[in-house]
Amino acid sequence: MPTITVQTPTGTVNFFYTISTPTETHAESIDKDIPTVLFLHSVYNGQEIFELQWEEPRIRRFNCVGIDMREHGYTTGDKVPEGYGQKDAADDIALVMQALKILTFHIVGQSMGTIVGLALAVYYPETVLSLCLVSPLVLEETPDVVEGRAEIAEYWKQGFTDGTKIDVSALQDAVYGAMQFALNNRMDSFSNALINRTYPLIVEAWSKKNFDIYDRMMGDFSNNRREYTDAELARISVPVKLIHGRDDIAYPVERTQTLLGRLLNAGVNASFIDIPDAPHWVCTYTASAPRVNEIIADFLEHTCKGTAPPIPAQAVSPWEADLIKAGWEREEDD
Repeated sequence: MPTITVQTPTGTVNFFYTISTPTETHAESIDKDIPTVLFLHSVYNGQEIFELQWEEPRIRRFNCVGIDMREHGYTTGDKVPEGYGQKDAADDIALVMQALKILTFHIVGQSMGTIVGLALAVYYPETVLSLCLVSPLVLEETPDVVEGRAEIAEYWKQGFTDGTKIDVSALQDAVYGAMQFALNNRMDSFSNALINRTYPLIVEAWSKKNFDIYDRMMGDFSNNRREYTDAELARISVPVKLIHGRDDIAYPVERTQTLLGRLLNAGVNASFIDIPDAPHWVCTYTASAPRVNEIIADFLEHTCKGTAPPIPAQAVSPWEADLIKAGWEREEDD
């Protein structure tokens, strides 16, 4: 697994990353002649949540880069400090992209990834070519969602209260709550395969000795985010696409529409589209993935202004084999 070691302002971190080009599933570097798209993942899982996007030829006509963010997936290193926030996360990802010698890129972020994506556009505007925010978490958090995250955290911590063995039922309750938030518990073999791959990692990473890290990344990072001023939003000089799932049980569509208004008032070239019957994790829900892929591909092609490279005949995701091994039955989900 490729990793790159970066000295960030908040510690030394070994970031796990993946690069795919139109011709290589596991590439060592990007094709410098074509645009690059950086994918920023949701909470809990790592970059493989974008499996359904990276197998879409219209998206894989570009360089695709995925990074496991701090305390997620296979990224290791110094723990995030107390108060780690959106600017810190943007600093981290900007340094990773600099180390990979990728100086400009488009961004596709989902949920937690939208926090980091927008922060990159605000604090590193010279690097971002366009911004596609799926289920954006940008406005100040609402009390009901804060309460919901606290309930999930309570179940998770109950799974480790003994200190010597794990209470699997309590952890399962926490996972159930998380999937209710993310997918309305519309589970299929793909989402179950994601859980099967992620569960062993998070049991180790967020065990009792690391409850402080759990609280910082699973709670504080989202709960304590602040809204940007109009002057800060005005730094964004690239197109922004907002995508919202109409069946998102945590965030009503009005919040995304409010964000759209904030962006437009700041002079940002922003647009909005919603997808019926889609939950919060729009990209990860197999039923809504074809529609969101179409929207993302159209947006990328438009922002590339006619310079998009040819569409490959087929695209294989770098995570497909591992997800199948973890229980993904593609024919059943289709």
